[in-house]
Amino acid sequence: MRRSVKIAFGTLILLAAVAGYGVYWWYGAAGGNIHRIDPATAKHANEIKALVMKGDLKSRALSRKRLDTLPHDAKVETLLVMADDKEAAVRLFAVARMIRFRDVPRVRAALARLTQTDSDPDVKKAAGAALAGERL
Repeated sequence: MRRSVKIAFGTLILLAAVAGYGVYWWYGAAGGNIHRIDPATAKHANEIKALVMKGDLKSRALSRKRLDTLPHDAKVETLLVMADDKEAAVRLFAVARMIRFRDVPRVRAALARLTQTDSDPDVKKAAGAALAGERL
């Protein structure tokens, strides 16, 4: 094989690898920016959110009980959705429950993001405590 063919072949392989990684990053696999919400997860999150927003102790207990009935993966997904909610009370509820899942990389990332970017100081403080493993 001639030298010029080897260089062209190597360049082609390098360009294909760069293009492949660009597609990988663009669609969120490396960036983590895209999170498609499963309809069942959205349903669970909305049910629990409705209970949390009532604000009374009985509703809060029911929201915890409802979350506990979900399988592990569904719990994690539901809490991640709730952590992005516009209501601070819902985000605070999610953070308080995320402490049990803080070893899950996506949960740790969500908690770290909340400590830095959340608009509510109570949520920021709770997310920092959850990252540190403190009981809320």
